[in-house]
Amino acid sequence: MKQPLTFIDFPAAAWYQPTVMSRRVVLIGIALVALGSCRRKEPDRPLASPREALSRVVAAARSSNMVQLFGLLDRNTRYSVMSVHRDHKKICELVRARYPKQLQARELSRCHAAASTRDARAFFVAYSARHRDDIIEPLLRFGLESVKQQDQKQGPRVELASGNGRLAFCKEDGGWCYCGLRERFDQLKLKAARDLTTVRENSESYR
Repeated sequence: MKQPLTFIDFPAAAWYQPTVMSRRVVLIGIALVALGSCRRKEPDRPLASPREALSRVVAAARSSNMVQLFGLLDRNTRYSVMSVHRDHKKICELVRARYPKQLQARELSRCHAAASTRDARAFFVAYSARHRDDIIEPLLRFGLESVKQQDQKQGPRVELASGNGRLAFCKEDGGWCYCGLRERFDQLKLKAARDLTTVRENSESYR
């Protein structure tokens, strides 16, 4: 009597024959996943006014969402944060590779935040936590109920005031963003570039 074939007796081609329809289903599934990923990466709509940008910035500070705050910064500030992060990471690499052990601790303390973060956004989060009094507290103290625009002309840069506080907002790409940290990070960018030059020169003497 002939024994019935078991699952193991079948060659792969016999029990799995992909059809045109199955291949189409797989391709459609991949396309839907990709489409969903693209949609999640789409930026929010441009903020229509300085006051709308202000409400978003204050909300980010109140919820301690520094990732969201980074996304609300103007382009120049974000580029400066990226430059500081890049230069500080390079400083740490050079110090670890070439500086004498007894001199490394002091130099590495200056670039620890950059060395321990993978990108500029994460660096901004770490920096904001370390400098909370300068980055976050002014936003928390800003009263939304009594906001006044300093200059009634709607130029590319507007300052909103409440009590003794002032926050700057800039218009770019058809929307408003927070540029109150631009000067701070511009200065940090210049200092980081100078520090990197110094570390490079010193590292040559420690070879």
